[in-house]
Amino acid sequence: LEQEKNQKGGIIAKYEKERKTILKKQEEDAKDSSRKVTELCRQLAETLANSEQYQQEHEDSMYEQKITDLQTKLEVMQTQLSEAQEELSGELRKSEQHISTVQDKISSCERQILSLIGDLEYK
Repeated sequence: LEQEKNQKGGIIAKYEKERKTILKKQEEDAKDSSRKVTELCRQLAETLANSEQYQQEHEDSMYEQKITDLQTKLEVMQTQLSEAQEELSGELRKSEQHISTVQDKISSCERQILSLIGDLEYK
């Protein structure tokens, strides 16, 4: 009976030891899985941050390109405006010269008419 009791005790101790070993292994596996999940979360956060940074840089470069394009268009428009102003200034000068010439002719004609009237009155 004592021997049977010792055998049962040995079997129970063996199963208890195996149970503890299994529980310890499960605990280690859970910790290992937890470390892996933590590392994956860290990598995911890092990847997300890199992705957002890349996206921001890409948007910035697009805005910079748009700004450059708008500046180029503005320079072209300023050049065209300057050319138009020069052309209009030239036309204005021509018109002023023409007006001056016409006024000179009118003055000359008025003097001639006055001279003729004076000659007619003298005769």
